[in-house]
Amino acid sequence: MKRSSSDKVVSWYDIVRDSREGFTHCGRLGMGLLSHVRGQGLGARLAVETIAVARGRRLERIELEVFASNERAIALYRKLGFVVEGIKRRGRKLDGQYDDNIIMALLSK
Repeated sequence: MKRSSSDKVVSWYDIVRDSREGFTHCGRLGMGLLSHVRGQGLGARLAVETIAVARGRRLERIELEVFASNERAIALYRKLGFVVEGIKRRGRKLDGQYDDNIIMALLSK
């Protein structure tokens, strides 16, 4: 979580380990940035830090879902080494508009 100079939370990243037997080597990445701090490299820096912490905690697989319309996020995740594993067609419906969810994962080396 990062705070702005006014001490307000402007972004967050987390990776939650899957607690089910046989899946504890996996974690799910979640994140969010307020619109006024996007495009400044903050998301990339936080992602790198969060992934490093997850690796230190021995997570071997980090998964995420991203809206197909979020091209900037998809580009960032690809740059970080995530690969597309599938698509949930019409995974979101907001204000009568559909968007696909792209499923991506990063595996430890």
